[in-house]
Amino acid sequence: MRIVDAKLRVFKKYKHLIATQHVLLHHESETHYDIFNSSGMHILSCANNIIKAFAALTDEVIETILRKSASKAWSWEIIEELSYKADLRNDNNHVGNVNSAEYRCRSAKTVNKMRDMLMKDTWKASMKCLISQIGPEIHQYIESLLKISIDDTITEQLLDIFIYEEDIMNTLFDFLIYFISSVWKYIVTFIWTVDVNSKTWRIQVSQDLYETIDSKRESLIRILVTRTQKAYKSLPDDLNQVSERILKTASCA
Repeated sequence: MRIVDAKLRVFKKYKHLIATQHVLLHHESETHYDIFNSSGMHILSCANNIIKAFAALTDEVIETILRKSASKAWSWEIIEELSYKADLRNDNNHVGNVNSAEYRCRSAKTVNKMRDMLMKDTWKASMKCLISQIGPEIHQYIESLLKISIDDTITEQLLDIFIYEEDIMNTLFDFLIYFISSVWKYIVTFIWTVDVNSKTWRIQVSQDLYETIDSKRESLIRILVTRTQKAYKSLPDDLNQVSERILKTASCA
């Protein structure tokens, strides 16, 4: 049986695995050079396809991915969980989170300080959660486009445009805080203490933050979309240049 016929028979039998797992067929009578050359060409071709797919991301796709990621990161369940995990400090004193010992405050000033700190820490954590959701969404989109399985470490290296600096997180939080009402207007002076590590207290703060995020969701998403599209604007040209270099390298092999 000819080599090509033998390989074709194996391909037809295991097509579902070969197509999705980047399997290369090597016949025992072929030289190592043949498989090395085929493997190298396959890697170059795969890399080129991924880069071209990433370069072809439209504004609409970017917006859809951001919306899906925000929907998960800004859900009530996530905001509540993040507020429980937020590890607070009061000047040089470690306050902790819901798993720490009680930390009771007696003054309205301290409680408001802890509230603002909890909101900001929870907000930043939710942004990091949003960023962590973007990678899998991009990965899934490119896989569906190319109809192959891709090592996620490859797409991770192309996601820098979705990493939002500290200043953008602070800017968005300042935007939010403007609309956040004073949570406990009824507290003028305390005749009792408040445990800022209790779930009861934190759930009230996270509820107020969540409701504000939810009411301003569209504005927040538009800011992120605009910022991301601006950062992405010059990327397709850069990626297409990389693609051209890959094709040139492949043609010389």
